[in-house]
Amino acid sequence: MDHIYIFLNNVWLKAKNNAIEAPFFFLIALLLGVIPFHYRYMSIVLMSIALFSLLTYWKKRTFVFCKNDVWPIALYLWMVLSWFWSIDQEATWHSLSKELSFLIIPILFALNRPFLQKNIIKLFQWFGCFFVLFAVFRLFGACFRYVQFGSIQSFFYHNLVGFDANAVHISQLAVWCFFSWLIYPPFKQLKWVACVILGLFILLLSSRNAILVWVFLLCLYGFLYFKGKWRGKKLLPILAVVGLFVLVFVLNVKNRFSEEWAANFGSSKYNAEMSEAKGGVINNVTAVEAWNTPNFQQNDYFSGTVLRVYLIRIFVEFEQENSIFWQGFGQDASGSKMVEKQQQHSLYEEYKGYNFHNQYVQTTAELGIVGLLILLLMLATLTQNAIKNKDFLQFVFAVLMISLFLTESFLARQRGIVFFTTLYVFYSSYKPSKTNT
Repeated sequence: MDHIYIFLNNVWLKAKNNAIEAPFFFLIALLLGVIPFHYRYMSIVLMSIALFSLLTYWKKRTFVFCKNDVWPIALYLWMVLSWFWSIDQEATWHSLSKELSFLIIPILFALNRPFLQKNIIKLFQWFGCFFVLFAVFRLFGACFRYVQFGSIQSFFYHNLVGFDANAVHISQLAVWCFFSWLIYPPFKQLKWVACVILGLFILLLSSRNAILVWVFLLCLYGFLYFKGKWRGKKLLPILAVVGLFVLVFVLNVKNRFSEEWAANFGSSKYNAEMSEAKGGVINNVTAVEAWNTPNFQQNDYFSGTVLRVYLIRIFVEFEQENSIFWQGFGQDASGSKMVEKQQQHSLYEEYKGYNFHNQYVQTTAELGIVGLLILLLMLATLTQNAIKNKDFLQFVFAVLMISLFLTESFLARQRGIVFFTTLYVFYSSYKPSKTNT
């Protein structure tokens, strides 16, 4: 017990000293750390950062604006301009307050630059610690619900973190924090414990996108940085076996992958699992049917991939009918059009009201080609800087965002806006002092 007390006391002293030495980075890490919780906590922390930044500027009188900061600000200004041609000006006006982080966060960073390298590392470490605590909290919560209700599903997907938090979005944070602990562990003696916790958390969240990207990045990291007997060809088979184990033996993960296969390549359209759950005959819709069928039946089931194919089809029809390529419908103004189109296709009520579940399509539909080009420039900036600086953690972030935007409208939610904008603005001017290994 004495050893545990001494260790925890040392952790507390180190944390307190770091917060005093680098308060801005502590607040930024705290902002990222509260993303999984209610929006009000992000608002409170953002206001605290704004107050601190104004006090810092009053003392230092420095304002360092980096050229890449212009893109999130330009995106927000284009959203503001879209109000003038929006088909739903009320929805656009309401959305502008949610999207305000695109404007505020670059300014807050400009008020606090330049940054010290050691403080930059502390940001990674603080956020990593906050997220591990969150993961442990959610795992204990799942154990409690399992004891109370006896359902193994308490440990998986949205049930693990709550539907509002969104398991797919939280899994992206988990993957980034996993590599943050791997590269910049705040406490080396806890490095592998934290990685195991986060790895388990990623698997239980059951996001196909996150798991595939995580395994790919693990293989790439091992190939690039592991030395000696673990390097190259000897490492890849080990990781391949681990990936195979995940797909075959982790029940819920296996089911989520097999569901997509059955929906598109199965010998029967009948969905036995959904039919039993709904108490009626439920049939799978294939991707080809989702793209071509003029009217659906109320017992048609769309898997995740098939639903996204259908939503892209809707976008193509919008472009043909409304010529939205240049300007779009207006920021956050596509919702009513989506509902109209889904009613036209006789879609089951459960699927109505969905957004495009694809950030590239969502941005083009609402902000036109100009909005899409700004978004692509931001992603290109991240990727270019990661490769130029040989910064693997930044590369992880770039790959996560590029892949996530294919399956989710991540920037339609405040959590996504804060996470993406904060790390984008940070990385847009970040130059590590040495190669991350």
